[in-house]
Amino acid sequence: MPALAADIQAATRPNGVTLDTQQDAAVLTAYPNAIDGAAFPAGGLCDDIADTATLNAARFALLKLPRRRFRCEADRDLPALRTGNVTPTVTAVDSEVRANGPHLVARAAFNLDDERTEIEIYG
Repeated sequence: MPALAADIQAATRPNGVTLDTQQDAAVLTAYPNAIDGAAFPAGGLCDDIADTATLNAARFALLKLPRRRFRCEADRDLPALRTGNVTPTVTAVDSEVRANGPHLVARAAFNLDDERTEIEIYG
């Protein structure tokens, strides 16, 4: 059955597709081999370009920060791991590797014999 003209009109946007782009010279310098966002844009469904710009800016703010993964041991119980349905986070402070801020707990291993907890954190 062919599409009705009214259905085609409802599914067609008068302005076509609009792209919103974000760039940071520091990121391009630090990661010259990174995938070009213009060649492989992130998809999204927004009716207004302002909504697209807001979502794209939030995504860019998350992705442009350098992230690292650490493995550390804790000699005591970590209340951050007993948070129920909230994502557990800890604050990592290490001047040797210049880490000072919140990190997500990616993995936790409990050694009951030694009463030690090993965690992998990402942030």
